[in-house]
Amino acid sequence: MAACCRFAGRRAHIYACLLAGAALPALAAAASAQVIESVTVSAERRLEDLQSVPMAVTAFQASDLAARRIEGVRDIQFATPNVNYTKNNFTSSNFSIRGIGTQVISADSEFGVAFNIDDVYYAGPPIDSAQFYFIERIEVLCGPQSTLYGRGATGGMVNVFTVRPELYEQSASFSAVCDNYNAAKLKGMVHLPLLDGLLGLRLAGELVCHDG
Repeated sequence: MAACCRFAGRRAHIYACLLAGAALPALAAAASAQVIESVTVSAERRLEDLQSVPMAVTAFQASDLAARRIEGVRDIQFATPNVNYTKNNFTSSNFSIRGIGTQVISADSEFGVAFNIDDVYYAGPPIDSAQFYFIERIEVLCGPQSTLYGRGATGGMVNVFTVRPELYEQSASFSAVCDNYNAAKLKGMVHLPLLDGLLGLRLAGELVCHDG
């Protein structure tokens, strides 16, 4: 009787192992079915998937900027590793990546982190007062980027890409926000297709004012 019980127990154990082995391919198929969202960046001056870029890059799409309430350059530090922002005296500021930035109080001082807006280099970007509006994506590159972006990108690079104009559809939007201390924020945008879709014009603007 004891031998029969041991045989039945071994057979049940074998069945359990077979069932577990059969379940593994199903679990692998379910895992492979989960598609990772593809984020396209141009960190190396060519469009490629963020997962294949051989450098430390933090990318924010328009939906990410809204979800994380990134409304200006100073807000990037709250959602990006190794990034810090401080306001210096007068109108200067220090945006640093991995501790490299600039603390020089001078109108002609060179930043340790380079800023490009639509692939155009800005030697003196308005970091302190600039507001993000109608932005397609933002890329923060950590580490020296001098090979691709010049000597100014010693600590890293910030690429800002605005939304391109529509070529076939007209669109417009407007928003207004009021707050205490007579604060007001007005935003507006208009898309206009030109020459039967050959050209497009986009005008976007923002006005921020408050007392105190």
